[in-house]
Amino acid sequence: MLRILRRLLGSSPTPGDNAEEIRESRRTAENDARGKASELTARSQAAENEARRQASDANARTQAAENETRRQVSDAEARRQGAENDARHLSRDDARDDRRTA
Repeated sequence: MLRILRRLLGSSPTPGDNAEEIRESRRTAENDARGKASELTARSQAAENEARRQASDANARTQAAENETRRQVSDAEARRQGAENDARHLSRDDARDDRRTA
């Protein structure tokens, strides 16, 4: 900052100006490097989060498909048992009618 003011005012550089320029240049380079590292970390984290989200979505779809399959199997078993119960009930009714007519 002092260097800029001196240049604007047209004063000649002092021996400390060069050292200040070097320190300022180093700070700028370090800040730039930290900024780039931070951006890289953020992009990497975002990619990891997206990969986790996609894996979670795939797992949820698989789980939903398995649940649907189990539901369908359960429904089919319930229908089979219902049909067996109806058949037994009709068979008992027929046997009862046969005894009454005999």
